[in-house]
Amino acid sequence: MTKTLKKIHKTSVKFNIKDTRANFKIGLYTLEKGFVMNDEMAVFLNENKDIEVSVVTV
Repeated sequence: MTKTLKKIHKTSVKFNIKDTRANFKIGLYTLEKGFVMNDEMAVFLNENKDIEVSVVTV
């Protein structure tokens, strides 16, 4: 995953975090153009179904 993201220079990442018990949803996104994600973070995000991740090219 990291190798792919390094090739895309102008990217943004958005996180949507849901709390189904309280019925809340929070959106967080990067303001900078570009990011790098390590393997541990990718595994964490894939295992937590309450967190949605979007990678957007800008």
